[in-house]
Amino acid sequence: MRYRPEVDGLRAVAVTLVLLFHLGSTTVSGGFIGVDVFFVISGFLITSKILHDLEKGHFSITEFYIARIRRIAPALLATIIATCVIAALIYSPAALKELAESAFSAILSVSNIYFWQTSGYFDAAADTKALLHTWSLGVEEQFYFIWPLLLVWLFRHKLVRPVVFLPLIIASTVAAEIILQRDPTAAYFLLPARFSELALGGLIVLAGTSQHGARVREGGFLLGLLLILVPAVVYTQETRFPGITALLPCLGAGAVIYFGSKAASASVLSNRLCVFVGKISYSLYLVHWPVIVMAKYYLMRDLNAAETMLAAGAILLLSFLSYRFVEMPFRRRGMTSFRIPTRPLLIAVTATLAVACLPLTWAAIDGMAWRSPSTLRELRYIGEPKKFHSAYYGGHSCKIPRCETQPGSGKATIYLLGDSHARALAEGLKAEIPEVNFIIYAPSACLFVSETYITARGSASCAEARRDAFNEIKKHPAPVLIHQSWLGHVELPVYSNKDPSDILDTRGPEKFARFVADQIDILRRDSKTPVLVVGAVPMSGMTVSPVDCATRPLKTDFDCSRGDRSAQSIASKEEFNKRLKAALSGIARFTDPFDFLCNDGSCMNFTAGGKPVYSDNGHLSIWGSRLLISGMRDRGYLVMQEQPAS
Repeated sequence: MRYRPEVDGLRAVAVTLVLLFHLGSTTVSGGFIGVDVFFVISGFLITSKILHDLEKGHFSITEFYIARIRRIAPALLATIIATCVIAALIYSPAALKELAESAFSAILSVSNIYFWQTSGYFDAAADTKALLHTWSLGVEEQFYFIWPLLLVWLFRHKLVRPVVFLPLIIASTVAAEIILQRDPTAAYFLLPARFSELALGGLIVLAGTSQHGARVREGGFLLGLLLILVPAVVYTQETRFPGITALLPCLGAGAVIYFGSKAASASVLSNRLCVFVGKISYSLYLVHWPVIVMAKYYLMRDLNAAETMLAAGAILLLSFLSYRFVEMPFRRRGMTSFRIPTRPLLIAVTATLAVACLPLTWAAIDGMAWRSPSTLRELRYIGEPKKFHSAYYGGHSCKIPRCETQPGSGKATIYLLGDSHARALAEGLKAEIPEVNFIIYAPSACLFVSETYITARGSASCAEARRDAFNEIKKHPAPVLIHQSWLGHVELPVYSNKDPSDILDTRGPEKFARFVADQIDILRRDSKTPVLVVGAVPMSGMTVSPVDCATRPLKTDFDCSRGDRSAQSIASKEEFNKRLKAALSGIARFTDPFDFLCNDGSCMNFTAGGKPVYSDNGHLSIWGSRLLISGMRDRGYLVMQEQPAS
């Protein structure tokens, strides 16, 4: 097979886009499409090799997989082991446990499935997942299990033709669109939605070498580059992706490969620098994300300009070392005197896995929680965020869709409406205001300010709970307390539950605050009861939970006990609270949690007694719930007998 330097150059473009995107470059807001370019290149090279061997009559599925092991396993294992060793020094038990689980999934080539299954409301932030990028390797490796067998079957039946490949690509693209509609996370991580991108590389092989004239070749090559670079600049994380939108960069990569073999302009990709970056691109891809993630995690903040440059330099150095001393000794091509035979290779890989399994298993059990500070070690489930949240969440005892704080007591009643953030108030209401029975309707992610208007974000129990709650309030009027994760709904379309085409223009904090005030005014007038609205809770101000931050064994001078009030994630909530308070003037009473959980410059992440205010990164814990409610009670905010002035 003829070596094509411009393909290595295309690899350089792909990995550079990914690197710049992950380093926070605003210029390439769609740099994630570099992964899709990699998929096309991989499909092209793998199909070329398989068909070449089939035509020569010496294709071996065993040799194919051994070649894949040589290409993928050594650098991947080295990256995983190095990442886990460093994580043992700086990661909290929760983060280390997640890393160990993802390491096992990466070794087994199913990390894309693992990250799909663990992506959800309470999963760790992407900024702590140092092996998150291995999802793309999982997709490729699963493709490698299917594609050779399919090609062998097609070859034997003389069906290796574009007319066969094209329907596969179209079907996968259609499947991607369907999956994207139903489960965007599955579309992003799983092979069925990405199959077309790899298969497109195979279609380029069948298309052969471009026989077009010079103008067509040059134009086609440059158009291909544009189809890659324009989406890299125009797309953002809000772009509906993959599916049809992924076709543009993939078609661009296909055009670069197809026309590039004879296009003079391909020299832009075949120069020494591009070829060098392309050759180390696999190691560079493996190394870059752990370096960025672990640097941010250690510092507990985003990197500044100088630190970003330092991280970029470290990534390039480590990538070269990985390529030179890990990748190349195991490769078939180049540095042949340095190549390791197959039997020692398999023995080395097996031994490495055996040695790595014990500490990985240990870490996967509880994240080595013994490394945590003694003040927090007494808490259960330090290394298991979901269980920790379940045990210490302020609403852990409140069942969905309806619960009461003093059931059957015959005491005065107040309704509490909202979502999981409202449910987090249950512990505080029960402990601090035992003289009142709070009836709580608070399904997760449910917008609960209107009987008519909803958002698509609500859980399955949202619609039923809303109907039951408003019916009960009409039959048994009582004061109403409303609390939400307000900013979780600000940018979502709001529409009528009777007519989905009736969509309100509520996008943006100002419009959404006005919408909330209008709906609460309707509720107040219809139910003839006073309404108290509780604004947004500050939350931690970090990408990780305060407990995760505080249980790191090796710390910087970052103060986990307080959240910086000027941080965007906190400041945006405070600003919305001001808008909501103004909108509710003369309609309903308003209380701002910032008055109880913050001082001039920061907000509490731990109580004075050292207990976490939040059970995850944003929901009040049992201690945070008591703290907020006791403050509201002491200042008389929960005395709701009088109707507000209209």
